[in-house]
Amino acid sequence: MNSFKDHSIFNQINPEALQPKERKPLPFPLENIEEDIAECYSLVSRIHNKIKSAQLNPVNDTPARKKRLHSLTYKTKTCMKLLKEISVASSELWF
Repeated sequence: MNSFKDHSIFNQINPEALQPKERKPLPFPLENIEEDIAECYSLVSRIHNKIKSAQLNPVNDTPARKKRLHSLTYKTKTCMKLLKEISVASSELWF
């Protein structure tokens, strides 16, 4: 029976099994696409949060502003959804 104090158990682990396997790089223009998508999603998410907080502001209670803010909310949600789909589609390029 192996105990925690028995160091021979740690010598049986293959160190290469602990290293994550590297993916083969994408062609030149697509090599950093995942970072760009993540940065873009973060920026659109920040815009979406600002629009949501603007909807709570009593200054924007006019019907025209409410309609415009609702439209912008819809557009930012759609943009975030499309960025997720782009991320999934680009991850399929690795295989």
